Amino acid sequence: MQQTKKSYLILLILVLILSAVVMFGCDKTTDEQPVTNDDGYTIVIKGISAEDISVTKAQIKAIFAEKPVIFGDDNPVYASDKTDDDGNLIKHTVKGVYLDDVLAIYADGAISGSFSMMTLSASDGYQSILTAETFSEEHGGSKMIIVLEYDGYLQSPEAKGGALRAVFPDQIANSWAKYLTEIEFSNTVMDIPTVEKVSFLSALGDSYNGSFDSDEEIGGATKVVSHYGVSVKKLLESNILLGSETDKMFINAWDYISNGTESTYRPYENWKTYEYYNDAYLVMASQIAGEEKEDEIRAPIFDATNILEGMCVKNVLSLSVGETALVCENVAFTRYDTDSNNSIDFKDVLTLVKLYKSDSNFTLTCVDNSELPLTSAQIDTATFTKVAGDYKLNIGSDSYLIKSISINK
Repeated sequence: MQQTKKSYLILLILVLILSAVVMFGCDKTTDEQPVTNDDGYTIVIKGISAEDISVTKAQIKAIFAEKPVIFGDDNPVYASDKTDDDGNLIKHTVKGVYLDDVLAIYADGAISGSFSMMTLSASDGYQSILTAETFSEEHGGSKMIIVLEYDGYLQSPEAKGGALRAVFPDQIANSWAKYLTEIEFSNTVMDIPTVEKVSFLSALGDSYNGSFDSDEEIGGATKVVSHYGVSVKKLLESNILLGSETDKMFINAWDYISNGTESTYRPYENWKTYEYYNDAYLVMASQIAGEEKEDEIRAPIFDATNILEGMCVKNVLSLSVGETALVCENVAFTRYDTDSNNSIDFKDVLTLVKLYKSDSNFTLTCVDNSELPLTSAQIDTATFTKVAGDYKLNIGSDSYLIKSISINK
């Protein structure tokens, strides 16, 4: 009898230990992978037909069962501009479906690449305007994946990233979108704005500087990071840039990208609505709370409090809005100084922002506010040089520190 009680006690202890292990295991799993019945979650597709097209997550799962898109550890996806502390591209595994496979069923066989523009909207307010160069393979882009599982974790309303997210393999992280709710197509041609006045970043001085703070995950902890740079709002208030609530800003970057095996620079174009650029900054340095301020390696960085982590634009070469533009000289030299002799053709810079016109006259404003008339013939032979951190415009034997240049109407 005593032996029976002892055996029962041992069995009871084992059961309790096993229950505890199962309980803690379940709690951990629940925290990391919430079990959610979100099959009714819906994304809306606009611009293809007269009526909006609604597609549920259940319908997307059904497509995945027939045409799964899987990028595993042996063939991961990369955002071409996101690297770890050692400079290596960050690998991601995904499971989902191609957007075109969704359109084939629910949009009468429409193909995303037949449109010139795609706008992605998210439940947290994020919006990304993409051109065919990002989402169309024919134009050098990548097929969009609607992601159901990301880095081994199921997407859900409670998960980081939301119920569904958009991924464009080998494209800049700015094109990826979390918390996806809406996809809108358009054949609107988003031409680079033609401008009438160009200002230069290095000549702005300190009066337009500002900062903002953000909470960021660093080393497994949330830390406050302060970002320092030029306030776009101050540039708008001083009419250096002109932009209203209906104007979109064009951002031209010369960004360092990689596909995992080869690395290079290439142009990257992005559009922002007033909601995003009005409160943005061209960030030059940042500071983690309690640490030293450090210059940003890929400055200027277009960033703001309402731009999600990883969705900023690095190596900004120019901003264009409302017939005005701002040029960031250090990035212009990275792009055009292919001989590394600290000299570039001034005409290349003006052509980039669509200010240059042959047989036109211009007015150059120097940092001392003196003005100089210029002809297109003079611009054709003018050079921009970098000397001891200063950018000088050379016309014949004369050199000038310039603030802006405008075309005469």
